[in-house]
Amino acid sequence: MRKIAAAALTFLLLGLAQAAAQQPTIILYDFNNFGGRSLTLNQSAPDLDDYNWDNDVESLRVISGTWEIYRDDDYGHQHGPSFVLTPGDYPNIAQNPGFPGDRMSSVRLIVDDQPPPPPPIQCPAPYHVQTSDGRCVWSCGPGTQPDPASQQCVCQPGYSETGQDQFGRRTCSLAAPQQPICPGPYHVQTSDGRCVWSCGSGTQPDPATNQCVCQPGLTEIDQDQFGRRVCGPQEPPPPACPPPYHVQTSDGRCVWSCASGTQPDPASGQCVCQPGRAQIGQDQFGRRVCQ
Repeated sequence: MRKIAAAALTFLLLGLAQAAAQQPTIILYDFNNFGGRSLTLNQSAPDLDDYNWDNDVESLRVISGTWEIYRDDDYGHQHGPSFVLTPGDYPNIAQNPGFPGDRMSSVRLIVDDQPPPPPPIQCPAPYHVQTSDGRCVWSCGPGTQPDPASQQCVCQPGYSETGQDQFGRRTCSLAAPQQPICPGPYHVQTSDGRCVWSCGSGTQPDPATNQCVCQPGLTEIDQDQFGRRVCGPQEPPPPACPPPYHVQTSDGRCVWSCASGTQPDPASGQCVCQPGRAQIGQDQFGRRVCQ
């Protein structure tokens, strides 16, 4: 009877040992080479503070299962990426390339039929941000709109780029209307942006030359202070007064001018000696003098 009881106890202990060996297990240690305090886990731990653990791990041992180690609570990535460990001894975790340092705040058991969670969504800055539920959405500055082709926010139609905001995003505003080119000096721009003719005195617009030309019956006489053509009535040419026997009066008339003892001779246009007189010389103007 005793032999049967002993055999049954041995079988029970062996079954418990085999069950323990099959149960996922990871052991955390305070110091290198499995020294100091230890913590044995058989399931995921979203916060090691719940186990009175100070988050400082320098070595560990994975007995079974595949585990993912995080530097932040609740399997977060705020302080760095996570690290996946398979069964084995890790006497100095700092020597494992890519391991997130000796800080460890949460541990997740990866079930065989459950792949590791996907990496966090990378939202290309500065035109995309991640929402609290993990989605990547557009984030455009003032006056801009999404452009899926370039993955940037571009100016809305009718807007032009004016700078960047504090997030490095393009900002745009309504484009100023293009100023008309008013060719001087015969055109000026009004306060409302129109280009109008500006002609000087006695002139009128000539669309063919884009200048102001003299009005009919007027002739160009000068330019004003703006460089515009100024036109006025055409003055008649002064009369031809052949010297020395003709002079021009102050009112523009041409009159005879004969010296002493002479008289006009329309046939020759000269002043000739009066009847009964003879030429004796010339005066200071070159006119014939007779007595």
